[in-house]
Amino acid sequence: MDTAGVAALYGCISHGNGRIVCGKRPIDTVLDTSAKCLYGTCGGVGFANKAKGEVTVSGESDVEIIGEIFNSKPLVLKAIRERMPGLRHIFNKHLNIKPEFNGTVILDLKIAANGAVENAVIKSSTTDYPEFDGEIVKAVSRWKFPKSKTGGNVTIPFTFQEYGPAPFKEN
Repeated sequence: MDTAGVAALYGCISHGNGRIVCGKRPIDTVLDTSAKCLYGTCGGVGFANKAKGEVTVSGESDVEIIGEIFNSKPLVLKAIRERMPGLRHIFNKHLNIKPEFNGTVILDLKIAANGAVENAVIKSSTTDYPEFDGEIVKAVSRWKFPKSKTGGNVTIPFTFQEYGPAPFKEN
């Protein structure tokens, strides 16, 4: 069956020669330029070639915790690590809008006794991308931290950096 010029709505089309064209999910094979994907662009620039980013907290020693929640530093760090995939999602979305941007955003958070973020502000940012920084603040404002008697303040540096697509693997 000749699949040249076939559009992929969902799923993948196998060309039988080791080439696979996918509509919605990432793959590590070369995309055939003769196919058209409805969701995502194929032809060598589809999901397999989209920019991907990573988010890191520079180091545990860089996370500053003041107040009664200081006694819960491992729990606070665990809460941060569990929520970092959400920040990575925001970063990847903005990489598609503004490719190759990166930087560090340092946030100051005021944490209530119930663990809710009462206030989140940017202490500093090197991204030069206010829309991105604002969305990060909005997301972190919804986080929950461990409960404590009096709450406290947390300063967190997040580093956002891009890494390229996985290299092509010849079978």
